[in-house]
Amino acid sequence: LIDENNSDLKMVAQRNLSEDLQITCAIVKSGICLCGRAGEKKETLFSTSKDLEHETHTDGEEPHSHYNVPIILGDKLQGLFVLYLSAEHLRNEKEVEFLTQRMEGEPQDILFIYGPKSSGKTTLLYNFVKQQLGSKGFDVKFFNLREILICNYKDFIRVFFEQKEDEKTSSTKQTYDLKVFKVEFETLQKIESNQIDPFSIMKKELEKKLSQGIKPLIIIDELQALSDIYMNGQRELLKELFNFFVAITKESHLCNVIISSSDGYFIEKLYSASRLLKTSTFLEIDYLVKNDVVYWLNNLEKESGVKDLLLTNQQIERIWHYFGGSVWEIRQFISTLNRMAEN
Repeated sequence: LIDENNSDLKMVAQRNLSEDLQITCAIVKSGICLCGRAGEKKETLFSTSKDLEHETHTDGEEPHSHYNVPIILGDKLQGLFVLYLSAEHLRNEKEVEFLTQRMEGEPQDILFIYGPKSSGKTTLLYNFVKQQLGSKGFDVKFFNLREILICNYKDFIRVFFEQKEDEKTSSTKQTYDLKVFKVEFETLQKIESNQIDPFSIMKKELEKKLSQGIKPLIIIDELQALSDIYMNGQRELLKELFNFFVAITKESHLCNVIISSSDGYFIEKLYSASRLLKTSTFLEIDYLVKNDVVYWLNNLEKESGVKDLLLTNQQIERIWHYFGGSVWEIRQFISTLNRMAEN
């Protein structure tokens, strides 16, 4: 965040940064290195760790790339966040637009991120969370439903809630955390038995967070896992969720909501729903195009930190033939080739 006394940038939150980097980048001067330049210019910057403008390095640093995204209110710089990505990640203007727009202003709609499997959707979201989770002014909550089996409404409640001990009371009293709000055990029982609408409680907690100066962000990966689940035996859970998301984004501007899916049929159904179409933004994260793959494989040292592997044009064509623009598959193959080259 910006220090109003001297325009320095002070690190106030981090996730999984090395101790050396936490010390080195604790204070960043305006105009210095990528964070300082992004803040000074009030522009989103993308670079790899090999770029000359990336001036600050630490011992044992892994090759990487990242976005440096200013947080601006009005025309005044409030701070910035840095999103670390894998070394082979290439700049994508859609992602720049996505990251920048979602940090500006109040929530206006639901953001749907869609694309084929292995196109980088979940990786992008996870890296986003790593830099924002617990940061001052933001409360980012991530639900990856790909990892969880949800068969009914009670599963949904149990998955989204986590049992925690209330430190302010006796050890026997329990509270539950939906990663957005906490309720007591008795309230949870009423939610499970459909005596209380969980969305009304969520709304109250979101309002409470905003009153405390905290901006909540809800991210749900592979939301289609909640299809065919009903509340009260009649109300479709997914439909109720969407009604709630529309209410907290477009109508009351309480919370940003990002939903990701690789299910084309599911996304097509959403796109054809007139209310969602009017209250949502759809962002496609697709496989890399051939020109980007060729550039990447011709610049492995610059983009991925791979020094001892030089590919011929014929080899690059074969990689494209077998893997297309799948970043994950190409990365795995390059890692295998690099290990073979080292041995």
